[in-house]
Amino acid sequence: MAYRHHDQIRFHQTDAAGVVYFATVLVLCHVAYEESIAKAGIPLSLHFSAQGDEILPITSAQIDFRRPLRCGDPYWVDVEPQLTSPEGFTLHYQVYLQPSGSLAAVASTQHLCLHPLTRQKQALSPALRDWIQQTNATPIPPAKGS
Repeated sequence: MAYRHHDQIRFHQTDAAGVVYFATVLVLCHVAYEESIAKAGIPLSLHFSAQGDEILPITSAQIDFRRPLRCGDPYWVDVEPQLTSPEGFTLHYQVYLQPSGSLAAVASTQHLCLHPLTRQKQALSPALRDWIQQTNATPIPPAKGS
């Protein structure tokens, strides 16, 4: 994995039981994905809207929980993209609690590249292929306690 996003759980991200609701964990992962794309110099507005050359809808999502995330918990998300076809990729996520490094969740999302107007499959842009390749080529230190 090569991209790591750090943040803290906010009150509005928790449910009545005081833990992060399952869909919110997917939002945390998506924020890390967006940040990874932006840090690679890929303008989000050009790649995720009808004004751009491609759109990247999620075609499948999966999440498994290992321990709860609560309000105030600092955490990080590791993001690893994997090319699955000329038109698609999968993002693998691991969500860890700080400072212990305890694994809180594992998730993945599958994405398909479409033309924004015709909604037909098309090859990923060179910028996205480069992002996938560069992200996988940049090692980050292993999480503590994993």
